Amino acid sequence: MPASQQPQPVLLSKEPAIAQPTPPHIGASSRRAQLQRQLENDVEELTVQQESMEQSQHLTEKMGLMLSHFDERLAKLEAKILPIHKSTQKLTELHENIDKALAQVETIVDCFDMPQRQDKYISKGPVDMQEYVVVVAKMKEALVFLKALKYKSAETAQTGLKALLVKAQIHFDLLFRKTLTQNSSPTDVVSQGANVPEIPEEALQSLTQLNQQLVSIDNIVHDHSQHYELLEHVKTYAQIRSTYLVKSLTPLAATCGSGSGGGSGVAAAPGTLTDGGKRAAGIGGSGLYQRGSASIIALTSAFLRLAKTEKDLVTKLIIKPQAQPCFLQTIAAATDIVMEAAETLIARVKRTLQRKEAGDIYLLIDVAANLTTLANEYESTVAYAGPKGAELVEFISSCKSTIMFFLKDFCDEVKLESKAVLPADGTVHELSSVTLNTLKRLLEYQATLEPMLQEGWGSGLAAKTFSSLVFELLESLFTNLEVKSRAYKRPVLSTIFLMNNYYFVTRQIRHLGLGALAGQAAEEMYDKGWQKQRDLYRDSWKTCFDYLMDTTHVQAGGAVKALTKPQREAIKEKFKSFNAEFDMNYNWQTACTVPDSDLRNQLLSDLKAVLIPLYARFQEKYSQIEFAKNPSKYVKYDRVSLESALDQFFIGSM
Repeated sequence: MPASQQPQPVLLSKEPAIAQPTPPHIGASSRRAQLQRQLENDVEELTVQQESMEQSQHLTEKMGLMLSHFDERLAKLEAKILPIHKSTQKLTELHENIDKALAQVETIVDCFDMPQRQDKYISKGPVDMQEYVVVVAKMKEALVFLKALKYKSAETAQTGLKALLVKAQIHFDLLFRKTLTQNSSPTDVVSQGANVPEIPEEALQSLTQLNQQLVSIDNIVHDHSQHYELLEHVKTYAQIRSTYLVKSLTPLAATCGSGSGGGSGVAAAPGTLTDGGKRAAGIGGSGLYQRGSASIIALTSAFLRLAKTEKDLVTKLIIKPQAQPCFLQTIAAATDIVMEAAETLIARVKRTLQRKEAGDIYLLIDVAANLTTLANEYESTVAYAGPKGAELVEFISSCKSTIMFFLKDFCDEVKLESKAVLPADGTVHELSSVTLNTLKRLLEYQATLEPMLQEGWGSGLAAKTFSSLVFELLESLFTNLEVKSRAYKRPVLSTIFLMNNYYFVTRQIRHLGLGALAGQAAEEMYDKGWQKQRDLYRDSWKTCFDYLMDTTHVQAGGAVKALTKPQREAIKEKFKSFNAEFDMNYNWQTACTVPDSDLRNQLLSDLKAVLIPLYARFQEKYSQIEFAKNPSKYVKYDRVSLESALDQFFIGSM
């Protein structure tokens, strides 16, 4: 009977019996019987376990034998199938090689036939752009493929493909030119302001696609992979866009040429400095130059806006090795227009400065300030422009250098000027008005001039700040006026001259707020100078005052009514001398001019406060004492007529 069918022993669970109290007389025998039964049960269980182990060992041996038979059969099967598998692999490889060879032959034949097959389509030009580009791409792939084969028999096909690609290139180039021209109409840079029109996105995409095709064809056909020279379509781009820039800037450049970059000045006497107060303002009329009105500023601003837009377009459209050379060629003519206007401006300013006319210098300061700001704003564009950008930077430097040399010459002129004719009436000297008017105008450009003064620009100017420049000019003017006043033959005229000039400068210092810049010392210098001349003017009347001084003769406790002959003669001489001195002052000082009404009123008020009471007392006294048979011969003025005569003082040429 099989082991699996043999009856399995049934193991009965043995539950421990509940121990019962064992009587003492039967305890030992019962314990032995219990242990005997337990031993028998254990022996029986061990026997069953041993039989189970023997059965398991038998099954294991049979299973091992079966597996050994399987290994032998598999080895025999592998030995039979492996040669068949290798043969199948070789056949598969041969089949694949045949397919590849056929495909290669078919590709070569297709490449050989392509020139003849696509000639008509390529020569016609693109009707459907996308389809045309796909065909051209296949031709390029075919040419690259045939070149890689290096078959002599493929040379004819290569020549044909190159010829077709050149035809396609011509069509692409014509389309590129047409599209670019349509989107390069000149723009009105004045009305457009900061908004420079850009090429529409659709046209830009078309130009980008055409550019890519032209570059790739050129690389394959002509092998211009290094791009040392500009490609033909890149030259076309530069030509069209250069024309666009020139036509856009020409109307604005024409306004610079017509004098709107700044005005023509009023002629001055040789060697005389003028402030250009009547200069044309660059707007076609007379008047002071208005900040920001110079056409060269608008022209340069428009040029930089256009150049920035052009730079953005070039970097998007043209391949990197040729982008910057293309940009330089594109902006060259437009840059020349701006530089021509700039050079004209610099030359004109230098000519006016040689004529001692300073009006255009304010225009140049404004131009330098605006162009410096623009150059910083468009710094990347100026840098990308290379030598053309350097021309703009050089022009700005030339402006600053000219300005600084003007300031140096102006300081020297104020300090040393001696050719101007002194005003015969002692009025404010032209040098004073020019200096203060110039300072007034320069004050508008303080922020611009500060960095220029610090840099110096080779001018040799001692002042390094605007404050020190103002003080230097005021100090030099003060000294020069003192020197000029000594040229007057009459001291009183010298005094009036200095009073006029010092008072004028003092008022201008306060009005313009120059004291805060030059310091309190500058204002005090002129104020003290004016006070000194005012005292000197009062002293100039001392002779007249002395003639009116008199001694009252007393006799017996009362004034003497009858004078002795010597006393009468002395009184007559006093009246005659006063009249002569006063008439002389009248003749001179009515010819003098005090243009400032406040100063004139102040001087007359001071003079009347002393002279009128003194003369009235003297005249009244001797109207009651007989000193001559005909007093009217000696008494020329009364109080009213004397005051009226004084009112004619300092009117001069006013």
